[in-house]
Amino acid sequence: MKVEMTEHEREVLARLVRVRIQELGPEIHHTASRALRAELSDLQESLERLEHKLADASTCAA
Repeated sequence: MKVEMTEHEREVLARLVRVRIQELGPEIHHTASRALRAELSDLQESLERLEHKLADASTCAA
């Protein structure tokens, strides 16, 4: 899949992803349910991969 966006849009999306990753740490830590904790950890890993892709897109566009 290919998505086109402006540099500003990429920066906004990257910032949102970064903030959500930071929020997930304490959320995972304070979650009692193993199933929910696993789901949140999976989400965090997906967001970290997305963050790297967005960073790579920035260097490719430069």
